[in-house]
Amino acid sequence: MTDGVLVVWARAFLLIGLFVVAACGGAEAERSMTTTSASASSTTTPPTTAPPTTTTTTLVPIPVDPVLAECQMVVNTALGEWVFDDDLNVPARCVMSAELGGNGGRYWAGRIDINAQLPASYVGELRTRGFRSKTAHELGHAWDVAHLTTSQRARYMALRGYTGDWYTSNAVEDYADVFSLLMSGLGDQTITSYLGTPGFTRSPAQIGERPSPEQVAAICAERLVPC
Repeated sequence: MTDGVLVVWARAFLLIGLFVVAACGGAEAERSMTTTSASASSTTTPPTTAPPTTTTTTLVPIPVDPVLAECQMVVNTALGEWVFDDDLNVPARCVMSAELGGNGGRYWAGRIDINAQLPASYVGELRTRGFRSKTAHELGHAWDVAHLTTSQRARYMALRGYTGDWYTSNAVEDYADVFSLLMSGLGDQTITSYLGTPGFTRSPAQIGERPSPEQVAAICAERLVPC
């Protein structure tokens, strides 16, 4: 075989080798680009998650007893509407009158109890208003305990004309009544329905006059009630 033929064959084998190397390198580069692209896609587009939800009111299940059930449905509806503050999570349950000693309700041990046995004169819309306004009254006690400072209580007493101690002067009950008036969504009907309805007794030391427009403006502006 002549030297010329050997040179030709050598060049041919060299070209074939270069072609094979180029083909393999291209395939590897393509695989690398695909992997990189997939990785980039997964890192730049994280999976979306639903935002957390916050429950501000604990609702008591509806009881089987029809008297308690009627009351609890009204109370739960009201609590679902009145979201005053994220840290005021106060469960409210309806109970029979005997459990409360005949009282309309109480705020006690971090929960609210509402008397489900309103007077017989409370019928229809008036009955619903009674449950709602009493619930708002007890929420006023809960807000007082959770939020009011000593200086805020003193300011409220000055606005409403009370002197002495927050509790013995009964300013505490006046505050809960005004809270109910301003926050229950019932307007002036709240206190009127309490004081003007036969069969509904009320301590004479408690609120007998609606707050004046000037008092309401100051109470709300100074955040004494979250209105």
